[in-house]
Amino acid sequence: MILIIAHDPLFPSGDLRALLARRSLAVRTLRLYLGDPFPNDVRRFKAIVSLGGGMGAMDEQHYPYLRDECALLRSAVVAGVPVLGISLGARILARSLGGSARRAPVAERGWSTVHLTPAGRRDTLFSGIASLPKVFHWHDEAFSLPPGAELLATNDACRNQAFRFAMAWGVQFHPEIDGNMIEALSIGTEEFVELRRLQPACLPAWRRRSRTLFANFLRMAECVGRST
Repeated sequence: MILIIAHDPLFPSGDLRALLARRSLAVRTLRLYLGDPFPNDVRRFKAIVSLGGGMGAMDEQHYPYLRDECALLRSAVVAGVPVLGISLGARILARSLGGSARRAPVAERGWSTVHLTPAGRRDTLFSGIASLPKVFHWHDEAFSLPPGAELLATNDACRNQAFRFAMAWGVQFHPEIDGNMIEALSIGTEEFVELRRLQPACLPAWRRRSRTLFANFLRMAECVGRST
């Protein structure tokens, strides 16, 4: 079973859920915004995916479940359960491993270029992805790398775009994004018209690479599951 942690109805699992359904993989969605309880044992899951959200990764005063999520993700990493953190999920994951989150010098909203580092080009998560096209961002926070983590992707606006620590990965961008999510996030904002203009050129190429990324992650989860 795959555990999906959802923080915000505006950030659903999108393309990831469609891929899981095609593979007939069992899924449990932990809807923190509705008060769903945390599981007692992370070892029952093949993998954990923590999604995005509109709150800050450090905002435990208003969202006390963030503290519990940090503990859950840390215990998953210790147990060897593969974890993928997406945007907010990446920043919570970084916190859980000794990093931090803070306001980014530049908010990234919409399509931008990200470059794989040498470590990223070697990493299994990006296997079969020779380069990243325009990727989709929707965040105004950055994270520091946890001690011992490898930087996998970067850009000029926000240096830490992706990292790996053991069997845990965090990405600032949104591989799960689809057209409905982009419209829901951007409607009423100044980015809306430009995003609709760019979508036909940017979204199809990004979705192809995103599906490869998710397939790589699930393949690693299957391998870990068979070896334990």
